[in-house]
Amino acid sequence: LLQAQADEKEAAKNNDQQVKEEEAQIYDQLKAAADVQGDVPFKRFVMAFETFFYSGDDMPPEQRRGLKVAIDKDGSGLVSKPEWLKFYRTWTATKTNIEEYLIKIASENPSAVQLAYKKAEEAKAIGKAGIGMATAMAGDVSKMGQGLMDMGKGRLSGMKMGFGGAK
Repeated sequence: LLQAQADEKEAAKNNDQQVKEEEAQIYDQLKAAADVQGDVPFKRFVMAFETFFYSGDDMPPEQRRGLKVAIDKDGSGLVSKPEWLKFYRTWTATKTNIEEYLIKIASENPSAVQLAYKKAEEAKAIGKAGIGMATAMAGDVSKMGQGLMDMGKGRLSGMKMGFGGAK
């Protein structure tokens, strides 16, 4: 029993090592396809990524944005080996295909345009509510003003106004 557990532990260790080597090999292949030294510029990385994972077809824009969010978190425009390894491990742990994973990432991280649109819609709703409140308040003020004017007229009509001396 102890030998079986030791064998199982050794097999898992070898499998982990094999997976890590595979991850590194994929990055090296992507880097070679991008034809660069050092970190891979994101645009070139996408071209190589499309070759390997999309059979050379263009990635849909939302999936491309999901890739950008997931792999270029620092916004450098470059993809390093550690960034790739983290991305790859996170993706493969989900046990989903690449398309689903990237769409999920994109949906969880709205673009600046989507955020701006949402803010504009919120501001528009607040503006409409504000106009409604202002209109109601203006009506109330108008009614108050009319009431004060009516009160003033009533007081004036009850007063005798005369000029000259008292008789």
